[in-house]
Amino acid sequence: MVIERILLLGGGDGSVQAIGAMNNKQKCIGILDDNRDMYGKTILGVKIVGVFDDIGDLKNKFDFIVISFSGDIKIRRDIFNKLKRDFEFTNIIGSNVIVGSEVDFGTGNLIVGYSRINSFTKVGDNNFLSSYVNIEHHNTLGSHCTFGPMVTTSGRVDIGDMVRFGTGIFIEPFLKIGDESIISSGCTITKNISNKSVVKRKIGYIIRDL
Repeated sequence: MVIERILLLGGGDGSVQAIGAMNNKQKCIGILDDNRDMYGKTILGVKIVGVFDDIGDLKNKFDFIVISFSGDIKIRRDIFNKLKRDFEFTNIIGSNVIVGSEVDFGTGNLIVGYSRINSFTKVGDNNFLSSYVNIEHHNTLGSHCTFGPMVTTSGRVDIGDMVRFGTGIFIEPFLKIGDESIISSGCTITKNISNKSVVKRKIGYIIRDL
């Protein structure tokens, strides 16, 4: 059995998700992180072996790379576009992720934690999907998007590039979410969202002592 040797870019919490999602044909051989204080530390037994600029020195030790941080979408995009010219990306899709028929994946995607990608969906490159994300049938997902836990789309939703989703979001069918939009936690989307929009939900509650 051929094992994919994977180098992760990013040593934060996303690397824990990435390592945990790897299947038995994938092995993380090291992590790069630009926080030099993390050099030499280990995450789930995998050592942080350098900063991003050290990737060229390690080219014979790995087969594929995956970006494992989700905090800054623009940096994710820029690193992906820079490195794809010289290095090969792969997808990490957890063994507990449900993938329907005729799903078309790009590369560099990280999909974890009981998520579901339903039939006839097209997924671009370099997306980060957290736990229990449900992408319904005939969706189109662009590239460089990040999803918090429990984001659910209905059928035939079109999501652009570099969209950032919070947690617990519901999207009605046949809608379009424009490029570089931010959808805050708890929103229910019932109409199209234009490019570079920020969608927030007003939440009112009181916290008091017993």
